[in-house]
Amino acid sequence: MRRGLLVLLVVLGGCYRYQPLGERPAPVPGTRVMVEFTDVGRVGMEPQIGPEVARMEGAVVAQSDSGYVVGVSAVIGLWGAVSVWQGERVSVRPGYIRRISQRRLSAGRTVAAAGGAVLGFVAFLATTSLLGGGNSNDPGREPPPPSGN
Repeated sequence: MRRGLLVLLVVLGGCYRYQPLGERPAPVPGTRVMVEFTDVGRVGMEPQIGPEVARMEGAVVAQSDSGYVVGVSAVIGLWGAVSVWQGERVSVRPGYIRRISQRRLSAGRTVAAAGGAVLGFVAFLATTSLLGGGNSNDPGREPPPPSGN
């Protein structure tokens, strides 16, 4: 049961993608974002989040002309190491940001994941006898004893 729940969580997590905001309005508080840093930003953010950080993920807490405050959920290093955070708040200056992307539900990935889950379930049903039936002529089974009449 736990394995099935874990697979479901992984599949559902794969249904999201990060879409660059570009010229769109700034994300409102509560929006899940990924902030990618410039080289200057990486050096400037080191006292708050550590050395050699490529990007961080989290939810926008506040936004102003001086930057963003993000409740950080993960920090990803230049070499791919992931450090999980618990929503600690970090301030980021606009000049430190190479790109900011918003987490969005991906319709294509969701359809693919749901289709894969349905196909897996159908394959499971096709290869498993859920009712315990079976062939009564199975050589591994002994015939019932004769009746006493």
